[in-house]
Amino acid sequence: PGARDASSSPASSLAYRLPVYGWLPVQFALLLWGAREAAVGRAASSASTFGGLALSLGIVGAGGINAAHELLHRAGRGERCAAAALLASVAYGHFAVEHAVGHHGRVGTAADPATARLGEPFYAFLPRSVGGGFRSAWAIARRRRRRSGRGGRPRAAHGVAASLVASAALAAALGGAWGARAVALWAAQAAVAVVILEKVNYMEHYGLRVGAHHSWEAPQTLTNVLLFKLQRHADHHQHAGRRYQTLRASPASPVLPAGYPTMALLCMVPP
Repeated sequence: PGARDASSSPASSLAYRLPVYGWLPVQFALLLWGAREAAVGRAASSASTFGGLALSLGIVGAGGINAAHELLHRAGRGERCAAAALLASVAYGHFAVEHAVGHHGRVGTAADPATARLGEPFYAFLPRSVGGGFRSAWAIARRRRRRSGRGGRPRAAHGVAASLVASAALAAALGGAWGARAVALWAAQAAVAVVILEKVNYMEHYGLRVGAHHSWEAPQTLTNVLLFKLQRHADHHQHAGRRYQTLRASPASPVLPAGYPTMALLCMVPP
């Protein structure tokens, strides 16, 4: 699926874009505050406070991945760069390449690491999706280099190597400013964010084969508001260029028994 913007007027409305755009400065501001708090604030002397801070920032980071998901499907360079920055903040920059090219091209098949198999526990899916997604992103990048005929790199904003460098630079900057505890907090919140993302991946296509309606949907209002209509996932896969506010419910798609927050807890229980 392409990454072209929908051309309808609501899709171009700044009012809908602002919450997505605004996630970037808010997330980085909270991350910087949290890193300082972990080094010289209350979290510096309390393990429970440090853990709570990492969990809270990880939840924000998972929301940032969701915002990045909306942005990486756009054609504009600025929006793609914002997506890359959000993903770099949780050390998951390869997701931009793997999701747009790999997952969207192979969803619902055995070749897609982000499609959970019927009966597969989340604890087995998690390492398979994380490792398989990273390997897939590198393979996609290599194919792009070969096709370019120049031995160059993919788009800088979405290159797998560039995302690793950006994450390492962020960690180094935090360490230089506030020391090892700041880096530890950054790593912990990134891990929390990635686990939450993979829970969403797990529930979105669990046990489904590829087809026009191959995604589980969730009509709950809270899920709709918090996740930029991510739960209208079948329409997203059929029309990846549509902005979130124009995505439509798919009556033929299976419906989750509860919203994403509840299902994220339930998926921790093996099937």
